[in-house]
Amino acid sequence: GTHFEDGAQRPFFPFGTTVYGLVHQEESLIDKTFKTLGESPFNKIRFCVFPKHYDYNHNEPPYYPFLKKDPTQPIKNNHDASSPNLEFWHHFEKCLLRLLDLGIQADVILFHPYDRWGLNELSQEDNFKYLDYALARLSAFPHLWWSIANEYDLCLKRKSVEDFYRMEQFIASRDPFHHLLSCHNCFHPYDFSRPAITHVSLQTKDLSSVHHLLSDFNKPVVIDECCYEGDISAFWGSISPEEMTYRFARCLASGAYCTHGETYESDDEVLWWSKGGELKGESPLRIRFLKDLMKEIGSPLLPIPSFLVSFAD
Repeated sequence: GTHFEDGAQRPFFPFGTTVYGLVHQEESLIDKTFKTLGESPFNKIRFCVFPKHYDYNHNEPPYYPFLKKDPTQPIKNNHDASSPNLEFWHHFEKCLLRLLDLGIQADVILFHPYDRWGLNELSQEDNFKYLDYALARLSAFPHLWWSIANEYDLCLKRKSVEDFYRMEQFIASRDPFHHLLSCHNCFHPYDFSRPAITHVSLQTKDLSSVHHLLSDFNKPVVIDECCYEGDISAFWGSISPEEMTYRFARCLASGAYCTHGETYESDDEVLWWSKGGELKGESPLRIRFLKDLMKEIGSPLLPIPSFLVSFAD
């Protein structure tokens, strides 16, 4: 139906967070992030395979996913998708194992548009080489979710919607364990009615749409980006801890789920949403209360059908 279960058919309530550059930091910062995660209420985390270039994401990653075609040239547009960088993939798997030990689901983002290295400009042939390797290497991890892209619609200068559909089918057909699969948007939602898509992964502030999403797709709905608790100048990164908590509560009461993020200014550019580190906000404690409440209830919340609301009125 519209909710998640674990392998023992017990309800699973995803209380997620976002650290896009989790695996692309120095080891000391990654260690600090995992310590924070272990003390947090979060049981799912969204993060990228490819490094991200954006505000508060200006560092060079320690490793790249592929070796260079020409070792003498700079890295940009010099990726050999036929030659995986084993150092990177060992490091990536180490991070997955640490999440597994913490009981945290890994919502792995395969593509995104925020790039200065040419990884978003790979040919479709190279995209499939990358996907083939990632699927063969990572599918055995039991706590894996596949997110085809973060803000897929901002990638459409280089990839068509049909390209994404073909990659979706490739993932669904090559993953022997049929992990959860979705695709996240910026402005234009993905077609969640497609049979291979297991759940809705949406960026929106319009939480009044949740009921319609549940009825339209009859699949679980996760608002994976509802803005971030923080104090940066961007509107999407400056909501209060109370507002973040309210959005979690409203999603849960509507029969859906929500994902946290945090963007408090920092001189060293280490913001939780971008690189991890330590949580500074107040919403995680409030979210823990909601998580404990859901555990006590023991079953998903189901929205009252609109006709019953009208009848009650």
